[in-house]
Amino acid sequence: MKAVTMFALLLLATMAAPVPHPNDYSITVHVTSSQFVGRSQDLDVVIDGQQNELVGVATRNGLLVVGEYNARLTRDEHKSPRP
Repeated sequence: MKAVTMFALLLLATMAAPVPHPNDYSITVHVTSSQFVGRSQDLDVVIDGQQNELVGVATRNGLLVVGEYNARLTRDEHKSPRP
């Protein structure tokens, strides 16, 4: 009985988790290639029609799969002026 109650509580908790608003992730990122380079993950992506290269810390979970992803800008560290 305790296991069924615990399962029901966990199921309700996951269903009640806040769902992100679609407008929060307004940037579409198309990953064209993904590879390990040393200890980092190197991605070739297209954002708003511009090709970019993104580098991040590689995890043991594997590479990011080629495809389209919704993203958002969390911190803009770009120092040069935008056109």
